[in-house]
Amino acid sequence: MRYANAAGVCEVVSIVGTDEIDLNRNHISWVSASGARVDESRQAGDIVVLQLPGGTESLTVLEV
Repeated sequence: MRYANAAGVCEVVSIVGTDEIDLNRNHISWVSASGARVDESRQAGDIVVLQLPGGTESLTVLEV
């Protein structure tokens, strides 16, 4: 899945099971804050708002 943050910075992540997490390869768990909100049910153009310890962050889904 490819998404952009409010600053326009793009990132590609793979949503995986908890036993497959590898942050060096951008494999995030489906139970993490990002993984749970940016899941495969999203479509390009969807806006996802994450509640993080430092505040909120809006992400735009670019490609699933």
